[in-house]
Amino acid sequence: MQKYSKIFAWAVVAVMAVAAAVTLLCGGFNFSQTLSGGYLLKFDINQEFELEDLSRIVAAQGVGDYQVLKAGEKQDQAIIRVQKMTDDGEAMTQAVQAEYAGAKFRGCDTVARAMPRKTLLFLALAALAAILAASLYFAARYGSAGGVGALSACIGTMALLLGAALIVRFPITPALLAALLAALLYSLLDIGVYFEQMRGALRKGTADALEEEAGSAAKACRLRRILVALVGAAMFLAAYLLGEASLMGWGLCAMLGVLFAALCTSLLGLPASLWAKKAAGKGKKVRKKVKAIK
Repeated sequence: MQKYSKIFAWAVVAVMAVAAAVTLLCGGFNFSQTLSGGYLLKFDINQEFELEDLSRIVAAQGVGDYQVLKAGEKQDQAIIRVQKMTDDGEAMTQAVQAEYAGAKFRGCDTVARAMPRKTLLFLALAALAAILAASLYFAARYGSAGGVGALSACIGTMALLLGAALIVRFPITPALLAALLAALLYSLLDIGVYFEQMRGALRKGTADALEEEAGSAAKACRLRRILVALVGAAMFLAAYLLGEASLMGWGLCAMLGVLFAALCTSLLGLPASLWAKKAAGKGKKVRKKVKAIK
């Protein structure tokens, strides 16, 4: 049964990676307005209006992420910030004037990207560098098997998180990027606590000894995983009820990050360490045979 669960875990990660790649090629990243820039539409409504009513009109235009603000001394002007637009605001103007007969369109300005692509690339490279550096540390502390296991678990965790965000088209905001890095940090922490329970078997033991200690190591991590997952779920639920989108992303990423990290550590990291342990054992036997022949 354990063998099939490991195969299932690798299959899930592979399917998520392929689905995320297809989604990325077809639709790209669903960047929020803060990351993608956008357009600023200005209107003189010339009468009192409710933000909820105007937001409903804007949402119906399919402009992606948007923000509606009141302006002017009499609060009778509207500033609408949208993520995408194809007709210089003509359709939006018609929709607004259909609801507010005296509304006038004052113009459209392009909003610069708040976070340039170089920053996003730097964040991606920083995450990759952190994974590689941590894997080298785990290799030094727990042997080559520990390094291979940590690398597999971290890559699996991030693949699942990014895959889930891409597939459901969750808006990628700066808060979500920060939450992803926090989930990566938790994944490394989870691997460290898990592997510390098996340090002897990872460094000097056999693959059989490593597999025997895996059960007790999982029990040692179980309570901490459950508590962190509950905190993430509570944060997500509270943010959802209060309508705080940025906190919602944080909470969702924290909850999924804990669950994915736990699964990847046990079902990806451990099998990768076992494989490395067996490969190292076979290599030692081959070297001994070569020396005996010489």
